[in-house]
Amino acid sequence: SASPLLSAILVIALFSLTLAVPFEARSESPEGFPFHSQDHLPAGWNLSDRPSSSDLHTITVAVAHAPTQRAELEKYFWAVSDPKSDVYGKYLSNDEITELVAPSSHVRSLFVQWFRSVGIQNESIQWSANFDLITITSTVENIQKLTEARLHRFQHAPSGKSVLRSLDEYTVPVELKQHIAFIGGLHRFPPVPKVAAETLTPASDAPVSAFIQPGNEDLGLFIALRCQDGSFSPCTNSVDRPSQVQYTLSGPDGNVLVQETVAVENSATCKPCSGWVGVFAEKCSSLSGASSSTTFCNQKFSDLPNYVDINPAIVTTFISGHVSATLKFPFPVILSEWVTPQSLKEWYNIPVGLSNRSTKNSQAVAEFLKQYYSPQDLVQFFSLMGLKNEADRVVVKGPNIASQPGGEASLDIQYIMGISTNIATTFWSTAGLNSDQQEPFLAWMTDLQNDNKPPLVHSVSYDDQEDMIAKSYMDRVNTEFVKAGTRGLTLLFAAGDDGAAGYLCRSKLSECQNLSPAWPSSSPYVTAVGGTQFSKDVYPWCKLPGKVCSAVGEITSSTTTGSRITTGGGFSTLFSRPSYQSEFVNAYLPNAGVPTKYFNTTGRAYPDVSGIAHNYLVVLSGELIPVDGTSASTPLVAAMIALLNDKLIVRGGSPLGFVNPFLYQMAGSFPEVFNDVVMGNNACSANPTNCAPYGYEAAPGYDAVTG
Repeated sequence: SASPLLSAILVIALFSLTLAVPFEARSESPEGFPFHSQDHLPAGWNLSDRPSSSDLHTITVAVAHAPTQRAELEKYFWAVSDPKSDVYGKYLSNDEITELVAPSSHVRSLFVQWFRSVGIQNESIQWSANFDLITITSTVENIQKLTEARLHRFQHAPSGKSVLRSLDEYTVPVELKQHIAFIGGLHRFPPVPKVAAETLTPASDAPVSAFIQPGNEDLGLFIALRCQDGSFSPCTNSVDRPSQVQYTLSGPDGNVLVQETVAVENSATCKPCSGWVGVFAEKCSSLSGASSSTTFCNQKFSDLPNYVDINPAIVTTFISGHVSATLKFPFPVILSEWVTPQSLKEWYNIPVGLSNRSTKNSQAVAEFLKQYYSPQDLVQFFSLMGLKNEADRVVVKGPNIASQPGGEASLDIQYIMGISTNIATTFWSTAGLNSDQQEPFLAWMTDLQNDNKPPLVHSVSYDDQEDMIAKSYMDRVNTEFVKAGTRGLTLLFAAGDDGAAGYLCRSKLSECQNLSPAWPSSSPYVTAVGGTQFSKDVYPWCKLPGKVCSAVGEITSSTTTGSRITTGGGFSTLFSRPSYQSEFVNAYLPNAGVPTKYFNTTGRAYPDVSGIAHNYLVVLSGELIPVDGTSASTPLVAAMIALLNDKLIVRGGSPLGFVNPFLYQMAGSFPEVFNDVVMGNNACSANPTNCAPYGYEAAPGYDAVTG
């Protein structure tokens, strides 16, 4: 269980096309591809209509690598990534990687002839730099002829998305069967927003929690009021209307810290949902059963103690004089200090004034799903944090609508630049809402491989669940990760925000029964970053009766201990444990806290490292808001790697590249450079009412919660 101490790591890091015969015969989709046809529609999707034959559609043909090609590439990957290797840091160029993985000119000509046989010309075909991914944009008529699969339009009512997909098997020429890994854009449906079900299930007429806002010595409680008959307001009978709300905040010993009573009528803190704006409007409009006329109250409390259990209890008094049942929360609310670039640098021993000096160094954040950032917000962030304005150093690749900033993208760009300063930073935005469910990862990695001088460090705050993704797709993207590492790039992925069970557990309790590893963080070829939070309960004895720990340290980030998220972590079901972590993970298995029948004991364990993931202050649309997530700790660790790269490059060395072998070897030889996190587990999701039967436990040394 580890979060890195940068100053100690700094010291240690410094040492050490011809025509083919016409196509006649065809075959069904390649053996091993699991989606020969779409047997059923994913939840929420419905058949709409047939598209026009002239409508455009995009598919991607992933060219299969021969086993010998993949083996040779991976041999180079491990050699250049291992500090004990004679060729450590001697990375390959993109042209050299192309020589290893590209199909022959004869195979390329077979693909071109296949495309031309249905009228798809060169201008509609785009080859990747390594010639192993082909993107085709053509008419529905041509795509259907090419694949012999009928396309239909499908609608996702909850999100309003529309997409073209097929329920049929697709076919490919016999001559190309062994050269195709899969075709994207035919079967898999695109992602839909992950909905956080933050509502608690109250008894009878109790108010309903819509949003909890823990801060630094302050707390906000946003609740929906119900009528005496249990329905949401507005109430049919006047006597059923709530007249006042009483809030009681108690400490860990039951002592009352605060008790306030607020009148509902003519109150600035209580008004219909239609009267709220910003995040409050979002929360109240998404509450199941409520309407735009339902009354919501937002009450703020100040001067509360940090790092102690606070237990809110809320009751409503109705005009009839009846007092409602009590709204209580499943876990205590725990307040903590705000997190800023300055406080992170102080905690992780990042030297004051340390910034990048090499013009050859670079870093990036990867964004998907219409997550954009505002340069104006970034300028304001620098100003509020007392940092030099470096907003002009951002290079934008892909779409960015500055007037529609997202919390994810804003967090990423503000904190990677707030920690690692004076460096070229790329905001790498990948479109793809209407591509395959996992395709943005492949599209992004393809763009990365097409760049002859990509950024050296990449922070990625997105993931999916292994059991929702085609194995052939993950294998192919893993190959792209291997390519990146062989070029000397560092890829860091957030471990997820919904504990061991995954994001579906957040909104549906039945999805919490199985532990579901996240990918790409479960890939052996990337660095997975978990999340921690500040606490005083940093050792088991701190929780004993009558014992109080006064020093603040790190524990597992969890909704059961006051965080807005629970860090992901666990064991891959599909990918074997890499040798670089075997010794550490084997020692952890007896202390995992989960019966071995519930996870793959020989799988790749993740995360690799962790960082603070709670209470980050972020500027979003001109407002300073608190944000949690492994999407916060990931740009933090990425920035640390960028600072390390700078020190190495200035001294004539190579960047760290795939950093995992280095990290685990350092943990074995110099464990003091890591903070060992030993408290907490990840049984619950970001919704504290939805928890798995088991979660992985933090423990001394490595653990599958904090690394």
